[in-house]
Amino acid sequence: MLQMLDDQPSQFAVYIRGLDAGHRQALQIDDSVLVVVEVAVALCRQFCASSDGRPWADRLADAISNEQRDELGRLAADFTEVIQSGALEQWQRRLRQAGFQGFAKRLLGAAEYRSAVDALKADGAVVALALRRLLRSLAPYAAAWTDMVSAMSPDQVRALKGGDALAANGLHMLVQLDAFLGEKVLGPLPMETTRAAATDLASWKEQDLEEMARRLRLDVSSKSVDRVGRSSATLVRKLRGARAALRLADDGISQAANSLVELLDRMMREAFPPAQVLAWIQVNLPDEPDLTHTNKDGVDKPTKCGEALCFFFGGAPIPESYNAENGQNPQAMLIPKVFATVLRTARNRLSKIKHTDAGTAEEREAVVGLMTAVEAALLLGLTVGGPRTAEAPPGA
Repeated sequence: MLQMLDDQPSQFAVYIRGLDAGHRQALQIDDSVLVVVEVAVALCRQFCASSDGRPWADRLADAISNEQRDELGRLAADFTEVIQSGALEQWQRRLRQAGFQGFAKRLLGAAEYRSAVDALKADGAVVALALRRLLRSLAPYAAAWTDMVSAMSPDQVRALKGGDALAANGLHMLVQLDAFLGEKVLGPLPMETTRAAATDLASWKEQDLEEMARRLRLDVSSKSVDRVGRSSATLVRKLRGARAALRLADDGISQAANSLVELLDRMMREAFPPAQVLAWIQVNLPDEPDLTHTNKDGVDKPTKCGEALCFFFGGAPIPESYNAENGQNPQAMLIPKVFATVLRTARNRLSKIKHTDAGTAEEREAVVGLMTAVEAALLLGLTVGGPRTAEAPPGA
């Protein structure tokens, strides 16, 4: 068995494995189900190891020695087989049935049955803590999504199929889900047996949304700079320069707008030249409107929206998961289309401000809002999609 499973065992699996063969057979809990439970609980414990500040993937890699790689492959295959077979779902249904619970209590006796329930709840607390931390880790992306959509006009939102989802405040929905998780899931479980901190157990409150959004925007900005920096140090300077201009320069509004326009233009151009973008559009989205235009010399060129979509998919073929039986899947295509729409809209508005800068408070507020939307779009776009080529700075 993997060292990770030995060091951080599932209490329920340990209890069941300690029963005699007759009781285990009567309860119909076979090894395949226990393996799934053990892997899930061990992964959640590893994810919640608060003493280790490294990325979760690094912690997981250290928990598996080179000699255990084959064992990991076998466990992954078993895990997949059990999930696909429906055995785990069947076991979960049976576990919730009052008749089965009564049978198990008679079979094991009241004290032993209580021990089994306590072990199951202890495992559940570990999984619940991991779920809450995972949910909360999505907060910057929920805030980014809301800030992205704020740069779109009502007409642009209505034009997108599946656009009803855009009207919802992502961070607000996350806070509501966090409260539900705290009350309905964490509440009944023995969270004191986990590594949960006080902040893990306190639910987020809707009255704190405005302050949360302000803090998360700083996080989004930092994460966006990091993501852009993996491609080009020059582009990072454009992003940082835009913020510095707004703080320090007399003509900061125009300078910030210009830096952001150059950032978007250079990012797209360095990733994929126009001829490559045009070829990508012709292969992947030949019937999609507004992705190409013909210039005054009669030459076909990609639009900024077309460039952004090519960038999102990394210049690679659009995966099958984005296609429905009769064409493009509007729900799956929502994120890339919002990404492209926001970058095109922000660029156009920034370009206009760059040339008509009057230095007003309204213009400054507009540039700040557009900069926030651009950073949010870059964070989400480069996390979900974006070029997958070498990360050395191109031409920097």
